[in-house]
Amino acid sequence: TDNFIRGATQLEESAHLKTLNGGWQIGKDIEPFGIGVGVYRLQAAEILADIPNARPDNHPHNYYLQMLAETGIIGLVFGVIFLSAIVWFCFRASLRYKENVVVVTAWVIPFGLFWPITTAGNFFGQWNNIFMWSAVALALAAATMQKHKGRDKT
Repeated sequence: TDNFIRGATQLEESAHLKTLNGGWQIGKDIEPFGIGVGVYRLQAAEILADIPNARPDNHPHNYYLQMLAETGIIGLVFGVIFLSAIVWFCFRASLRYKENVVVVTAWVIPFGLFWPITTAGNFFGQWNNIFMWSAVALALAAATMQKHKGRDKT
């Protein structure tokens, strides 16, 4: 328990926090459009070489820090709007169609996947994103299908 708490709260002892800090350090010092999608893994070691407690990695292991570093503040703002719209669309459907348990709970999928302080894979690449986006697609499909239920299919 002590190791877990130290690793989650003390930057000097946590490789994970150092990785997140690397994303923050790159993101806060860059131009409005970021360093470029997929460039983090190529330039992180060079950019973070003289910054203490910042570990270069393939990506910063947080979607929002990655969007900030790779696409800048503009990409982060649009990314947050995009991800929030997905959660809101599913949540709004859950309020409207309370008789369908799939629709009522579908918003939890994108909400959980895009929770801001969670650790995450590479937002712009990585084979396991297929599973994340498939789950989000199912949540969106459930919300949309309930909306069209009972309409003429012609």
